[in-house]
Amino acid sequence: MKKVVLIVGMLIIIFSNTKSQVIFTDVHPDKVLNQVTPGDISYYVDMTNDGDTDFQIINSYTTVGDSTYSQTMVLADSGNAVATDGQKNPLALTAGTLINGSYNWNSEDLRPLKKITSAFGINSSFAGLWIDATDRFLGVRFNDNDTMKYGWIEMIMNTNQVTVVTTILDYAYENSGSGILTQDSLGAIGLNDVLLQSNLSVSSFQNIIRVASNGSNQNPILISVSDILGMKVKEFTTQQREFEFDLSSFPGKIFIVSVQQGNEITRKKILVF
Repeated sequence: MKKVVLIVGMLIIIFSNTKSQVIFTDVHPDKVLNQVTPGDISYYVDMTNDGDTDFQIINSYTTVGDSTYSQTMVLADSGNAVATDGQKNPLALTAGTLINGSYNWNSEDLRPLKKITSAFGINSSFAGLWIDATDRFLGVRFNDNDTMKYGWIEMIMNTNQVTVVTTILDYAYENSGSGILTQDSLGAIGLNDVLLQSNLSVSSFQNIIRVASNGSNQNPILISVSDILGMKVKEFTTQQREFEFDLSSFPGKIFIVSVQQGNEITRKKILVF
């Protein structure tokens, strides 16, 4: 059974099966952190939406003489932890990654997700595993009612001259404690299209999905269809400018159609009737 509840600008989707329940929260509109003057700005992540902060994403900017330092950090509340490498750098996980107890989990002395050091307005060094990361996932573990649960926070990490720009897209967790699969569909939930470029389009009519490329890009078109848990059900590669496929064999389900051609990407949520 699926229930959808709209709460204070967030779309919460609960997806259940006989073994587990995954709770997604879409941050809408996406929260952008870009501190450009000395100080910091934070976003407080409440994984279970119970009014208590589980993780804090902090974007800060400092100056020392002619040098500036911009970074994004994560703080874990007491008892919670973040998936890191051996040097306590928070991992930038890709879609389709299973988050469970097999990772290094740390909660103290975490290094920045991304840090920019600049001098005289020119970038001199970058640090962290989230350098120009697009649609990557921060693996998180938190204690909820004496059960250790696993989840993720999806973010984009860009650079604006000498500052780190962090965009929080959505987050999710699995309530049994068995683990959760990362998936990049939630930026599209509650929206018709998420377009990073405008030359690709996805449309549907009577469960027939049509993908079209309207620009001069000659790269092959990569099409991926995933369910709400991030599991791929169809995948195509085509050189055709227009391509159609049928999803009518999956009635009553929600899918995310992701289309990529070179550096151009679009995603669309499709409800199959």
